Amino acid sequence: PAGSFVPVSGASVATLCAPGTYQPDIGQVVCLDSPAGSFVPVSGASVATLCAPGTYQPDIGQIVCLDSPAGSFAPVSGASVATLCAPGTYQSLTGQIVCLDSPAGSFVPGFGASMATLCAPGTYQSLSGTTFCDLAPSGSFVPVLGASAATLCAPGSFQPSFGQIVCNEAPIGTYVSVFGATSTTACGTGLTTLTVGSTSSTDCVDIVPPVLSISGSFTVEGNTVGGANVVLPPATATDIVDPAPGVSCDLSSGYFLLGAHTVTCTATDASLNVAQGSYLVTVVDTTSPQLLVPSGITDLASSSVGTIVNFPVSASDIVGILSGPDCTPLSGTLFAIGTTLVSCSVIDTSSNSTIASFTITVLGGRSLIQAAADAIAPYSGDDERFRNAFRDLEKALDLGIWADEVHPDPKHGNKVFDEIRSAIEDLEKLLSHDGDDDGGHDKKGYDDEHDDGLTDAQIIAIESAIDNVVTASRILASTAIADAEAGTTLDPENQPKVNAELSKAHGYFADAESSIKLEDVIKDFKKAWEHAIKAIKEQNKVPEIDEADESDHDGRQDKKDKRD
Repeated sequence: PAGSFVPVSGASVATLCAPGTYQPDIGQVVCLDSPAGSFVPVSGASVATLCAPGTYQPDIGQIVCLDSPAGSFAPVSGASVATLCAPGTYQSLTGQIVCLDSPAGSFVPGFGASMATLCAPGTYQSLSGTTFCDLAPSGSFVPVLGASAATLCAPGSFQPSFGQIVCNEAPIGTYVSVFGATSTTACGTGLTTLTVGSTSSTDCVDIVPPVLSISGSFTVEGNTVGGANVVLPPATATDIVDPAPGVSCDLSSGYFLLGAHTVTCTATDASLNVAQGSYLVTVVDTTSPQLLVPSGITDLASSSVGTIVNFPVSASDIVGILSGPDCTPLSGTLFAIGTTLVSCSVIDTSSNSTIASFTITVLGGRSLIQAAADAIAPYSGDDERFRNAFRDLEKALDLGIWADEVHPDPKHGNKVFDEIRSAIEDLEKLLSHDGDDDGGHDKKGYDDEHDDGLTDAQIIAIESAIDNVVTASRILASTAIADAEAGTTLDPENQPKVNAELSKAHGYFADAESSIKLEDVIKDFKKAWEHAIKAIKEQNKVPEIDEADESDHDGRQDKKDKRD
């Protein structure tokens, strides 16, 4: 029967077809193998069973069908092979009749996939059943696996590139106000943001300080008491945003004391950004004070020791005088006959100093006589007595009888006194009420009565001339006495004579100082001078050598000459 076979002669029974085989016909000697895509699970089968959908059998004579493996499917009955899942699909189970589309956020790039691959960060897939993921476009990002959509960059961030997992924050100085920005917007000139990730133009602020322009440090010379009046250069400022930033300085033009002063200037813009700068103003005093002294003073001696001289000295300084002017010798002190150097100095408040000097020349006896002659010279043609007095004084001034200003020649000095006395006699006659008067005037004053013909100027000239020649006589006598007292007596045996002459000189000098009549005054000064000169002569006499001493000296000298 069907489902069996008899392979040999004489069989009493038919043999059932084994599992995996079948026989649809009767009277057959063999069974048939189940074809591919089918199976025979039991004995005695008269037909082979087709593999159900989801299964397949590639071989013949099989008792079962195989489940389609993962990554494949068998969509119909009797399949001899499983079909691989196409790209974009997958099948994770066995025995399936279909493949599944890759879901959004994943992809299947090839055949036979048992699972879908998630889109990597930076990529996404919004569709199912695809073979690839899309890159996140610029202005967006995908931070995780399996994204079905890209996320737009939020305000304050941007992304210029594709396939990124994050967005970049807007850097300082820029802002992003919209979603999905691929770039930033820069703040205006001079503006910036305080943080990254700014989202609005209102986040842009001015934080740049103004540019301050100030003077460099400088030095000013003092120009007023204690300092200087200084004009400060103007400070200015510019700003990128604010067209007119405010500028102020802590010190302004005006009076500055000596020393260094720091001037600090501040510029502030409309956003209250501040710029500061400073410089030094140094007030110095390097100018020496002015010192005014006479160019030189010549005065007549009023006595044998000289005369008191007053002289004007002044000093000025723009900044201020510290000390002075100080002079050595002082004004109003006694200056000896001759030339004296006067040194003056002044120091200002900055220790600048000025030194100046000049000479004071006090003229002695001869100059006093010259002054007397000069006083009456203008009137020597008016009256014979003027002419006689003037000629007498000219004779007294003869250089041939003078050694120097206060020393007449010892041999002829008495002529000086004689000519002075003669001149005084003529001058006294001019002053006396009676022209034949013998001159009863004292040395301290003169008659108020005089010839009606004399003018006031002539009277002053006469009185000045008499005063000068009397003083000259006193100086000549006192100088000779002083020379004698200062001298050294060469021969001690002459000292008594020297002392005697000096004693006489002092006596006559005292008489002259106490005499009333000018004639006697001049005579006594002359006698005092003569005895002082005699004392000097005695001082200068060389000691006489005794004859015995001289002979012995000559013998010693002869012996010395022979040795030589």
